[in-house]
Amino acid sequence: MRKLFYALLLPLAVMTSACSDDEKNFGDLTVDNKKDLTQSLSADENSATVTFTARDSWTAAVADVTATRAGLSWLSLDRYEGGAGSYTLKITLSDNTSGADRKAVITVTTAGGDKFDVQITQVKTNKDGTTPPSVGTPGDDVALVDRVSIEMEDGTYVQKFEYDGNNRIVEMTTTGPNGDPVKRINISYGSDEITATLQRGFTGMSRSIAAADGAVKNGHGKPSAAAGGRTRSEMGYYQYNCTFKLNPAGHVASGTWVADDWEDERTEWKNAYDSQNYLTAVEYTEDEDYYWTVTCTWDAGNLTRVDTRGSGYAYYSTATYDNDLSNDKANIDINYLVNETDEYLDIDYSEFMGLLGFYGQRSKGLLSSSLSTDEDGSDYGKFKYTYTLDSDKRVTGVKVVKTSTGSDGTEYYYTTEYTLSYKK
Repeated sequence: MRKLFYALLLPLAVMTSACSDDEKNFGDLTVDNKKDLTQSLSADENSATVTFTARDSWTAAVADVTATRAGLSWLSLDRYEGGAGSYTLKITLSDNTSGADRKAVITVTTAGGDKFDVQITQVKTNKDGTTPPSVGTPGDDVALVDRVSIEMEDGTYVQKFEYDGNNRIVEMTTTGPNGDPVKRINISYGSDEITATLQRGFTGMSRSIAAADGAVKNGHGKPSAAAGGRTRSEMGYYQYNCTFKLNPAGHVASGTWVADDWEDERTEWKNAYDSQNYLTAVEYTEDEDYYWTVTCTWDAGNLTRVDTRGSGYAYYSTATYDNDLSNDKANIDINYLVNETDEYLDIDYSEFMGLLGFYGQRSKGLLSSSLSTDEDGSDYGKFKYTYTLDSDKRVTGVKVVKTSTGSDGTEYYYTTEYTLSYKK
């Protein structure tokens, strides 16, 4: 009876072994270890391998299962093709700071059509069980701005911020003096890129908040033509789709700002930084005939000069700072918030990436004054910045006074006041 039992058991063992071998044999491809076919990595694991033998030429492709799109930026291979032979394919991953698990499939295919898949899952937690901070997540010691009221000559504009579970700003809305929508920005975060849509309304819009700047931001860019014979008021709003690629330090390396299909406009820019992650230069391009470059000068951790040169124009702005006032109390960069009043100092043409802290190191202090100068050496405007602080030394108010001189020598004064409230 025992002999009969073992006689029956032996074929079963052979069958089990054969099934195991089949799981790693794929025609002209053989994977050394079937465990390579399904791998789970922690958020801070940056490498993996799969070893296989090919009896034919082969290629490898990567698909992002999480985003359901071909190709991805958080995972790469050391090679994507080869001839017959044995290989250890090296897989490199960036830290998973997306706040969620992410998955990819690597498919190796021979010229004859044989193939195998490697399922890669990179979870949202580190090896020690902690969760890495997501891109855009502010530190625990900063206050989250809830809204900003901006009092200008023609009335009050209100900017409101909405947050996700990681305290990242995911929506910014601006309403005009009559409560009409002026601008809406919706933001999505990846591990090494940020995407956004920017919409503008026109009812009740005035001053340079509208500036009719389909690409006209603070005097830069060229006016947009309405599409299909429609006026902008008939369209109700226009939309830009924005994509920003981040460098390893988490700052904008490049970006595109593309109008929806009813308006043929596209702006591209590239940012450069020094070894301490201070922004040094920005290049903006709309087309081969319309471009501009910005050069930034820093002194003691503060942005003290911005030089702008473009198609047929040049100007610059210089700035001083109050280093007794800290620029790191809030999740947004206060200097980027208020320097839009000085058009020559404002370099955040994206309208929100600098504000959110993705344009490199912040200036350490807060702006106290700036002077904008045209190409001919004449002053465009002098700006004075004064602040109101709460008991925690957070900025709750900013008053910006612009002084300009008319052709007859008369001085004119323009005041913009910002009031900030914070989430409780």
